[in-house]
Amino acid sequence: MSRSRNVALWALRIVVLFRLAFQAFFVPVYEGPDEPFHLARVRMLSARIDSKSLAGNEVDPQLARSVEAWPCGPSLHENVECPAFGTEPAAFDILGPSRSGGREQRLANYQAHQPPLYYLAALPLLKLFAVFGTTTPEKQLLLLRLFSLLLAALAILGPVRKLGRERALLECALLVALLLPGAAESLIRVANDASVFFWTSVVVERLSLRSRLPTAGIAVLSALGPLLKLTALPVVALAAAMGWRRNGWRSGFWIAVAGCTVFPLQWMRGWAWGGTLEANVGSGMHESFGAVAFGLAHSGYIFFRTAAWLGGWSFFRPPTWLIVATPAVLLVVVWRTFRLRRPFENRIAHGVGLLVATLGFVAFAIGNHRLFGIWGGVGGWYLWGWAPWLALGFSGRFELREGRGREAILAVLALVSVVQICWLQTALRLYG
Repeated sequence: MSRSRNVALWALRIVVLFRLAFQAFFVPVYEGPDEPFHLARVRMLSARIDSKSLAGNEVDPQLARSVEAWPCGPSLHENVECPAFGTEPAAFDILGPSRSGGREQRLANYQAHQPPLYYLAALPLLKLFAVFGTTTPEKQLLLLRLFSLLLAALAILGPVRKLGRERALLECALLVALLLPGAAESLIRVANDASVFFWTSVVVERLSLRSRLPTAGIAVLSALGPLLKLTALPVVALAAAMGWRRNGWRSGFWIAVAGCTVFPLQWMRGWAWGGTLEANVGSGMHESFGAVAFGLAHSGYIFFRTAAWLGGWSFFRPPTWLIVATPAVLLVVVWRTFRLRRPFENRIAHGVGLLVATLGFVAFAIGNHRLFGIWGGVGGWYLWGWAPWLALGFSGRFELREGRGREAILAVLALVSVVQICWLQTALRLYG
């Protein structure tokens, strides 16, 4: 790799990490999607590890009173009677002193279905800082945001950088994508997505080895991923398909079996499956085939829009012109500066992974619709856990046209900068 390219990549890595760190401090306390409910899982385990804390069905009263005391958006307000944004400045308020609301309330934790590995991995951090008196929910929230930042940094400076030595296009495409607001929201909020992102980057780096795949190592990784979050399953499918192709069917079989370790564990936890799916007691499906197809298409549009902008908060919408301009500019850039790579590397394996991801999305979208009666409730933050895999697929399918690299990078960076400016203006107007 040339010296100038290496310097440019390091500059891009630093900019991405700065953007992610800014997200951790700028976004108001508890405003990352579902943050109080993920935090509650770790807090219960920090008090004791037993069947009740592993089940994680409740939000502890101290945390519930804290959430009630801070400004919030309508999505959180549906669960907690917190004051609306606009009553006071909220940006950077995570750095302020702790608060407590006056009401004693019991909150059910709708994130109880999540597998436990992320929460157990985050537990030592809370234990360590509890020794220094850091036990308030707000400070623990900031600690776990910084834990997410650490996981993202380890991925970017570790396996992703290794991939960039031979696949500079893969690393560059991934780093530029991580500058989108939706990426920062997904990877820095208190949730298990950053751990899936780190895990995926490790798996993709291992799968990119030109030599024979280490079946035992990939199988261990495949077992761990879904224990963090079930969104790891498409990457497990990719790994199993690549193991089958390169090492034989036994390798693919054992990798796939290892990835299914999560299912007996979730069965022992009371068959905690996928959030809206096991809670699915809604009105059922009475629409025509055409209506369902339209609903799924709408859900797909919301999924990709919120992946780029923000995960589904209805009051935080991008300008209409930006929704139209962003995909249009990206299509023009790809058409002008890239060409199809022939043959498409690992085409079948990527197809298997995309099939599993598509089936999971359809199941979740339909389950969400049956429970809540609306389409489009699947947030785009799930996509960012797959980002290293998607970058691998992109670099395997496309290659830069000769002499067009600078044009592609500058055009996409300009587009991302415009998106960031619009996001920041919107955030400052709403948060204050």
